[in-house]
Amino acid sequence: MGKTLLKLIFFLLPSMAISTSAGDNIRMVTSLWDDFLAALRRGDYPAAYALFSTESREVFPYSDFSRHYGPLSAAREAVLARPESRSVRVEGDWAEIANSGVWPDSRRRFRVVAAAVQNQGSWCLVAAESEVRERQEAAAREVLRTAAAWRGLPDAAERLAELVAAGSDQPAFRDFVFQTDGDHFRALPKAPGFRAFHLDSWGAIRPGANPGGLQPLPKTPAAPMKTQPVTVPAPPPPASSPSNGLPELAEPPFLSGPGELPEPPAFPVTRPFPDPEAVFLPERIQ
Repeated sequence: MGKTLLKLIFFLLPSMAISTSAGDNIRMVTSLWDDFLAALRRGDYPAAYALFSTESREVFPYSDFSRHYGPLSAAREAVLARPESRSVRVEGDWAEIANSGVWPDSRRRFRVVAAAVQNQGSWCLVAAESEVRERQEAAAREVLRTAAAWRGLPDAAERLAELVAAGSDQPAFRDFVFQTDGDHFRALPKAPGFRAFHLDSWGAIRPGANPGGLQPLPKTPAAPMKTQPVTVPAPPPPASSPSNGLPELAEPPFLSGPGELPEPPAFPVTRPFPDPEAVFLPERIQ
């Protein structure tokens, strides 16, 4: 299956709860999603693409994005479909936006789910191919954020060890090693593909190991990142009616207003343009 940016699930799932303690972040994530939809509607593909994280854009070039969400694409139609409900869940630096609705032609329910990540104070959308990496890194930063309260305490190392032991089955602790000498805190990846993070002198989380007074992490065998195969059904075709025994042409996708279909402007690409005959839909990593 080809690369995609956003991932879709076309069936009804339980609603995601909204955390009232993350109200500000929920508003920022909601605004981010609305900005993305607005850019797609007016055909401003560079602006829509720029809303994705740097890590996401590294694995999903603009040429792929402009094709998947260009004029008359199925993915664009699904993302811009009018939802009946929306929910947002924020957990630390990670967020998910879910929009549910009904296809007007078939009356089948659909659900569009997008991920967003916060890094150094900014929220960005996350590409499907980068979701595993960025979600694990967000979890590692959350551990460092918790440990920051222990800086300078004589039992800081013991507290960190207890936190790691209590969450040993969590992905962040499987993919990262957390170290401290009481003053320096850092998260080092066990496998390639992830970034290291540390707490700076002000308690902010920064990328990089910044060893300080800590010993280097012993080398461990590299393990490949795991991904889950996803099968995504296409949106149902519009219902047809008899016409004296003659086949009918398929109706074009529903458009929400005039002036929505400008061709994507030119943009630098990092690899050859994909096969124009292929059609891919967004996916959703479970």
